[in-house]
This record gives sequence, structure tokens and C-alpha cells, in this order.
Amino acid sequence: SRRDFTINAIAIELDSSHPKPIIVDLFKGQEDLKNKIIRAVGDPDIRFKEDALRLIRAVRFSAQLNFKVEEKTLESIKKNAQLIQNISWERIRDELFKILESDNYYEGIVLLKDSGLLQFILPEVTKCFGIVQEGPRHARVYDIGEHLLLSLKFCPSKDPLVRFACLVHDIGKLDTFRKDEKGNVTFYGH
Repeated sequence: SRRDFTINAIAIELDSSHPKPIIVDLFKGQEDLKNKIIRAVGDPDIRFKEDALRLIRAVRFSAQLNFKVEEKTLESIKKNAQLIQNISWERIRDELFKILESDNYYEGIVLLKDSGLLQFILPEVTKCFGIVQEGPRHARVYDIGEHLLLSLKFCPSKDPLVRFACLVHDIGKLDTFRKDEKGNVTFYGH
């Protein structure tokens, strides 16, 4: 009952009187595996307060397995996102790079953003949303944050470092833009 997610709370009982191991699944983890769902065991608020790394692990499992995070679990991640600040950067980095190594890396990063975790993990990225490059030299459809996500989405490399570089490649623009009296935005170095 203290495991993080139902799919991780399945056990087997070995009994010499039975020819086959007995599956012990008190939290319907097999059903969640079948339905491709990440669900916290019991009360998700309690699970995430026990170990806040579970917040990002839910996103990582979702990205690695192409599973959906169950609604109550996702709402709890959003509610408790600030708890990720209690986790060491090394552990966060490891989970982030596992997301970037997965086949669903883009969806994983979008889920980090939508869940509120990204603002604590990579605030430099989340601050770029809403900043649009406009003016005669910048006819953009997307704001810088959306541009970062799309750069990640279409990254041709499978190397997680290259994917990470795509995600953060324009984060310096936020600190280097200026608006003139006509509302045109210019960036230092452009």
C-alpha cells in the first residue's frame, strides 16, 4: 500500500505447494497495465508527499510506456508540483533525461509543463511562453516557449543531450529582448 503506482504494486507469492506463483494485485495494477494508466496507490496526495520524486516519475512512466496519467493522480501532481523543489537536482535530472530518452519525449515534456512541474524544473523554459518575436525581422506564429517545444518535437536526434539542447536553445531571448516605442521587439545578438 506504500508503493507509488498501481502498476508497481503487483507482487507474486511463492508457495512450494502451488506449481505456479500466485499474483498478488491488491490495487488492480494488472487492469491499469491493460488500460495503459498510471494511477497512484490510494490517495495520490499522500503518495506524493511521501516522496515528491514520484511526481516526475509519473510523467516519466507515462512517456516511457505511452500510458495516460489517471485524472485524480494528475490533479494531485498539479496540486503538489511545488514539492519537487524538495528533491535533489541529480534525481530530477535523471528522471528528466529518462523522459528525453523515451519515444514519447515531446509528450513527456508537454505533460511536465501542463502539470506545473516544468516551472520548478526548468523555469527558464516556462518563462518563454507568452513572449512573441514580432517586428520586421520576426514574423513568428508561435511564442518562444511554443517554439522551444516544437524544436524539441522535431529534433531528429535520439540523443537526450541534443534533445535537451533543442528544448533550451532560445531561453536567453527572454533576458535580451527590448521593445521600442512602436512595439517592435529586438533581441540582442539578432
